[in-house]
Amino acid sequence: MKIGISGLVLKNHNTGIGNYLLYLINQMAALSEDTLVLFIFDEVTVPHPIDASIRIVRIPRKTPHRWFKVYAEQCLLPRLIKDEGVDCLFCPAYTTPFFISVPRIITVHDLAHLALESRRFSVERLYHGFFFGLSIRSASRIIAVSEATKQDILKYFPGSSKIVVTPLGPTPLPEKAFKAPKGVHPQDCFILSVGALGPRKNTLRVIKALELVIEHPRLKLVLTGKPDKTSSLIEDYIHRNHLASRVILVGFLTETELAWCYAHAQALAFCSLYEGFGLPLLEAMTHQTPIIASKVSSIPEVLGDAGLYVDPYDIEDIAQKIESILEDSQLRNKLIARGSERVKDFSWENTARRTLEALHEAFQLNPPPLQKKFF
Repeated sequence: MKIGISGLVLKNHNTGIGNYLLYLINQMAALSEDTLVLFIFDEVTVPHPIDASIRIVRIPRKTPHRWFKVYAEQCLLPRLIKDEGVDCLFCPAYTTPFFISVPRIITVHDLAHLALESRRFSVERLYHGFFFGLSIRSASRIIAVSEATKQDILKYFPGSSKIVVTPLGPTPLPEKAFKAPKGVHPQDCFILSVGALGPRKNTLRVIKALELVIEHPRLKLVLTGKPDKTSSLIEDYIHRNHLASRVILVGFLTETELAWCYAHAQALAFCSLYEGFGLPLLEAMTHQTPIIASKVSSIPEVLGDAGLYVDPYDIEDIAQKIESILEDSQLRNKLIARGSERVKDFSWENTARRTLEALHEAFQLNPPPLQKKFF
């Protein structure tokens, strides 16, 4: 079978879904004899090595405007799929082209745009609002990255019977030596927070909790992740409360820099208000970093008993759990040991195997129509 893969999410510096796709397709190539065809924009130079057996088809990007991605997915990709003779299409990020005759499979990572109320307009929100529902209904199979995400799909799209729960795997440890990011020093004592700085990650409450940890005045909070339109609220709070020396904004990190942060952090603070999976949980467990986490959505499903849970809306609770991690070495060691065992339940090999099974099931149940030939 020839499997087409939409790689329009890939960038020169990947996070989240981009990394998900890269780790996944390499494992798919290792496990399967299927032909894999990856469609990406022509300006993308992927830093990860891609398996040599994967055929790469580049799409010229004629404009940097974000709406061009919509045009490419809905207008250019269908033509390339037909030209390549693809039997089935895998779309790793919520939406799929509609004007194609082959079975399509989509991955849904979360339903934050529906589960969390927001009046903020964005192109992504508009795109999701219009195309996501159509993609859910037209997909031959829907891959949900957690049982919590599956239940959210059923909540907003009742009657969906083609959902396959496929958990993710931990990020592989980088082969190069770990490297400290700019602004963070080996002697620093810090809590780590990984991800975007938007309201969903609850970053502002974590900062306020840090202020309550008065017994450890040298403790810092290192915030990773690309700033977004709401990040100014956090930056303003840091400035107004003179916290620049304690709250370190490091922005996007390379794999080696992020690995260094996990290895040196006192704990990962993962106090999100909503998650579809929670890949940083697996990353922290891989690096033997204790975890403080919210008990919401998919987080308990991934973390199990390997973390210290908090009420994400209770700043004092978050502060108390931070103090517990810092002061109770027995608790730290217990959490590290549990995390080291828990992370063994997840692997990209299992993710790839389940994804391939979903693709083959979709193809068998919904084979593309035979192309008519005229002589």
